[in-house]
Amino acid sequence: MAFKDQELGVVRLRAFGNYTMRIVQPLLFINTLIGTQGIFSSEEISNYLRDVIVSRMNDLLGETLKSIFELPRLYTELGIALKARGEQDFQKYGLELVDLFINSITPPDEVQKMIDERSGMQAVGDLDSFLKFKASKALGDAAPAQAIDHLKNMGRRSLRPLETYLFHAPFWRMQGSVYRWVFGLKPMKIKIEAGVPPPMERIKVLLTRLLDHTIPGTMGLEMGLSNLGVRSQAFVLQVFDQGHLEKRESFLPLETTLEQAQAEAERFSNLFFEAEDLVTEVTLHGFVGRSFSVIYFPIWYVECQHAEGREVLLLDAVGKKVLRVTPDGSFILNKLKGEESRQSFAFNELRFLPFRCPNCGWTFPFRPFSVLHFCGTCRRLWGEKNGEWAEFPYQTILSAPTGSSKGLFWIPFWRCQTVVESGGERLETMADLYRLAPPPRVVNHEKERRRPIYFFVPAIKFRNPQLIHTLASRLTFLQPEFTTGPFPDGSRPSTAGGSLPGADAREMGAVILGSMIPQGNRKARTWLKGCQVQLQEPQLLYFPFTQVDLFLKELSTGLSFQRNALLEDPASNGG
Repeated sequence: MAFKDQELGVVRLRAFGNYTMRIVQPLLFINTLIGTQGIFSSEEISNYLRDVIVSRMNDLLGETLKSIFELPRLYTELGIALKARGEQDFQKYGLELVDLFINSITPPDEVQKMIDERSGMQAVGDLDSFLKFKASKALGDAAPAQAIDHLKNMGRRSLRPLETYLFHAPFWRMQGSVYRWVFGLKPMKIKIEAGVPPPMERIKVLLTRLLDHTIPGTMGLEMGLSNLGVRSQAFVLQVFDQGHLEKRESFLPLETTLEQAQAEAERFSNLFFEAEDLVTEVTLHGFVGRSFSVIYFPIWYVECQHAEGREVLLLDAVGKKVLRVTPDGSFILNKLKGEESRQSFAFNELRFLPFRCPNCGWTFPFRPFSVLHFCGTCRRLWGEKNGEWAEFPYQTILSAPTGSSKGLFWIPFWRCQTVVESGGERLETMADLYRLAPPPRVVNHEKERRRPIYFFVPAIKFRNPQLIHTLASRLTFLQPEFTTGPFPDGSRPSTAGGSLPGADAREMGAVILGSMIPQGNRKARTWLKGCQVQLQEPQLLYFPFTQVDLFLKELSTGLSFQRNALLEDPASNGG
């Protein structure tokens, strides 16, 4: 039998026992087992009835048992419960199940060996902890040997290890997406005479990158590890829980504050590799999707004695490399065992929410990039807020005739009322904005003076970040007029997941403005220096798109993009 153990995962079990039965309705017995099942020999009948018992036992173990470590005290109860369930099955074949006893339930030999080794641990919460125990024990044996080999290569003699200690150093992990429009000058690629500077052309370029960086969380310690590199992305991370609090002497104190980490993230977001021949005049910068977490990284402390004295080596417990050699390790031990490491050790406990609609109970479509989840059954939109599901308001664009919404794919956009300021000048109407960023069409300036500025930002992410700015700038230029309303009752609309929250949309105002400014507009470049873009009152609107060949096309504006640009395929929609 296959059994999902809470501590060991999925394991195969073998059950041993005895049962006795007797035939109470011979005619029913012959008609069901012999006539229907085609079973004639005693061995075939015994095998068939054994399979019936195993099937019921699978159900019983799944409902009542959490771990095979609970089995020894439950054999009697399991036997009684299994007999009660099996009696009904036996009655269907004209049989009476007289007695049923479970003698033992055991895992295979390889799993039994793991259980025997488990007794060598003082406390284990799950299989992940067990594997970490095994790996740590092996590395703990190897760490002193590695330290001695390293010191031998340095010319040390008469070596022997003294103390080996595993501790964890905190690192802040900073993540987000960075967008930057660069307006500047670049030499033209034309043939010129030697010694004559090339003519310059005005350009603008969008730079994008994903920020995933780590910085030390403890101050004043030089451990030879300034950041974790790709480790935080390459390795599976275990959730910090209450069990770790009980081993606080092995955790260095977290001294770098969140505010300091945020300042460092802002500094790193401004580091870009630009072309050497580009002369930058104006940059418009956006840093969205910021998240901060703490990773405790394992490091071995190994103290060794040799002919010349003592030295302490710090070893990367993951990469198995020597990080630092120092004659004195007290700077580490003082931090670990000092009073400052017993100060506030607060952390946010990770909570799991059921991935289903709180209103109707239907499961949400799984989209790994989404933070807003649309229920296609009751047509409500949900997102996490303070550890609970919270409903988010939205509207749809009622541009399609009634009854013609079949086959449409609805994509969410944020609409934010916007104010742009620079040098004491304030732009609040579309007429003001069009003077700075002329639209690619004829406009009625008298009408535009009465219209506030609305920026439109896609609430989804694309494979190419440039597409976010292209759609946002085009829709902002168009300023479509529409009527909004809810989805019709009884409909099951197909929608894209919301992967860009409203707070991030408001951070993208400057870079969307950069998408709208022509690269040769010298007046606009001067105005952009020091400008501030304020996106206010974000409202979520679902726009209807239809598939035209390889493209998705918006019905009212004609905006389109290739369907494969979406990170999540519309065909996978669960609505």
